[in-house]
Amino acid sequence: MKEKMISWNNISIVLLVLFPLLLSSQPDYEWITTFESSTWDEGHCVRETLDNGFIIGGLTGVQGTDVYLRKMDENGNSLWTRTYGGSGWDEARMVQQTSDGGYITAGRTTSFGATDSDIYLIKTNSQGDTLWTRMYGGDEHDDSQWIGEITGEGYIIAGQTFSYGAGGSDMILIKIDLEGNILWLETYGDAGDED
Repeated sequence: MKEKMISWNNISIVLLVLFPLLLSSQPDYEWITTFESSTWDEGHCVRETLDNGFIIGGLTGVQGTDVYLRKMDENGNSLWTRTYGGSGWDEARMVQQTSDGGYITAGRTTSFGATDSDIYLIKTNSQGDTLWTRMYGGDEHDDSQWIGEITGEGYIIAGQTFSYGAGGSDMILIKIDLEGNILWLETYGDAGDED
């Protein structure tokens, strides 16, 4: 077996050539903003809104956690914040603006619903005021990772279920109407775990 010798001089030359390229590829920021808080906060999703601003969904809390929404303008200035939830662990994994100008979040809750974690949806108006909430799940752990709008029909939820399906962790899709009523529920997977 032949050994290949590496010359440090060659590596230095390569680094000298690449270093200016690395520096020039750094992104330019229009703005960076942080929000002071006395609690533990996490942003799980940020989406652009129809007014060129942004909506952030995540969680906030100290002992338990609540779903956390923050609306910002196009310059990162906070317009409003809202929290939703109970005494357990509640979080938004996904948020998006809906065609009516409001917002819908998908995540999980241990405050409401069955004995473990359930899929947790919150539908709000444009100011973050709750219009309705829904929980979906069984006796085991259920969680949602994504929600999308089907304009004029309702929403489709994608997530993970231990309550339904072939066993272990299965993928779950739920189609609901505009009021959160289940139209159909499908699971995908075998006896093992699917993520």
